[in-house]
Amino acid sequence: MKNVATTIGAPLAGLALLLTGCSGADSGTPSPQPPIAPTQAQPTAPASPGASAEPTQPAQTSEAPNNMASGPAEDADLATATEFISAEKAVEAATAEAPGTVHNLELEYSAFHKAWVYKVEIQDGGTDHEFDLDATSGAVLKKDTDSEDGTEKAIDLTVMNPAAAMKVAQTLKAGTVSEWKLDWDDDALVYEVNIREGGDTVEVRVDTATAQATLDD
Repeated sequence: MKNVATTIGAPLAGLALLLTGCSGADSGTPSPQPPIAPTQAQPTAPASPGASAEPTQPAQTSEAPNNMASGPAEDADLATATEFISAEKAVEAATAEAPGTVHNLELEYSAFHKAWVYKVEIQDGGTDHEFDLDATSGAVLKKDTDSEDGTEKAIDLTVMNPAAAMKVAQTLKAGTVSEWKLDWDDDALVYEVNIREGGDTVEVRVDTATAQATLDD
């Protein structure tokens, strides 16, 4: 019986060794994998010397200047121009700002405002107000205030209006009317009308009471 057991045990032992070898082959350490080359970042091309980021521009606003040109050209003839408000409207606009006695009124081209302007002077007690009004709109462009000791006499546009005064002046001197003014000269209410002919300018004095025109020396 001992010999039989030994004979059977030997093959079983060999079978166990064979199975053990197979098991070790299946669960063994896997074959090493080849290393993966690291990915390299592509170099960034340097910016050209003149290139730069565009700066953010701030919002800009523009305003029209207060002395923007208004109305006819500087060489306009006041005797024929129709774009201006009337002298009466200019007086109304000024006295709405400063009531008082209107003692001087002019229509001229202002190099400062680059526009035709009415100049209106008003006395209110001991204060004298001088307005520059846009001659086409009546808007106040400038106002000056000064003290006044004397008493001024009021002008009167109903005695003779500017159009009639310019017509009288041009009967004495033909040419382009470039400026006029109405105020008191001593006891006479007169227009001073500037007339341009060629490169010369003369001043014609028109008496509103007599409608007589004379050259002012």
